[in-house]
Amino acid sequence: MFKNIKSNYILGVVFKVYLKEKKYLQIVKCNKNIKKRLNISLNNYKTFKKIEIELIPINDLEEQEEKYIFINIKNPEEKKYYHIYFNNNREEEINRTYIIKEDKINTINIVIDEQITSLSELFNNCSCLKSINFTKFNRNNITNMTRMFRECDELINLDISKLITDNVQNMSFMFNGCNKLEKLNLSNFNTKSVTNMRYMFSGCSLLKELNLNNFDTKNVKNMSNMFSACNNLKKLDISNFNTENVVYMNEMFFCCYSLDYLDISNLTISPKCTDKNMFAECSEELWNAVKKQNNNLEYKPFEEVY
Repeated sequence: MFKNIKSNYILGVVFKVYLKEKKYLQIVKCNKNIKKRLNISLNNYKTFKKIEIELIPINDLEEQEEKYIFINIKNPEEKKYYHIYFNNNREEEINRTYIIKEDKINTINIVIDEQITSLSELFNNCSCLKSINFTKFNRNNITNMTRMFRECDELINLDISKLITDNVQNMSFMFNGCNKLEKLNLSNFNTKSVTNMRYMFSGCSLLKELNLNNFDTKNVKNMSNMFSACNNLKKLDISNFNTENVVYMNEMFFCCYSLDYLDISNLTISPKCTDKNMFAECSEELWNAVKKQNNNLEYKPFEEVY
């Protein structure tokens, strides 16, 4: 069928039609660019932009027989679109998604295919990981990152500098409970589409500073408990936050005992906002400092927090 086809373009068009139907093709004669590929399939003819993640687990797994480490995402038909390689051995794909106590694993590599549009709960409750590094992230169709790293309570290194978040709408609980993270680089985050930041950094108890200067919050509706229990957070500038559409701001800084600088000078409280008890369980000293640091802060309900 293909022996007289010489054009890369024509060959590519023909393949795309067949590959969409997940058919396999045998090439009799082909041009020099693909002469080594005799069997062409959906996954190896043209590599779709994929997400690749390198993981380093902790060494001590004595607490229980096995620990769940990753991949809670599936497509609606419950088909898996990811590949796991222990110790980055691409020759041997591992089917299980947990570590057994006897495993001698230094590095794990995950490849996520194009069918996935949600990374919700990807590493949720992965208490055996100490490092996560997104080595490749070329996809911009991800819409959900809720609970993505929630309760990764052994995580000490998180490299998300390659994350593309342009179309993400939900970041609620994203880093909730990452209580060993001391730093978090979010300089690449595009949050223009995000509507939910509820509990986003809650429980990040070792973070001392967060740079959120690039955050676009014009579409956010929920910021409740966003920084709650960040009890080592000393400095926070969210003067760039647009909160005109925020409906929930309750306990936004709950138990942020260590805050000595908080810039909310441009914060707008929308009439739609139902609960403004932002500083619950915070000290009177903090509230006085907030009022002093933000000269135009005059909204009365703030003063009913202690």
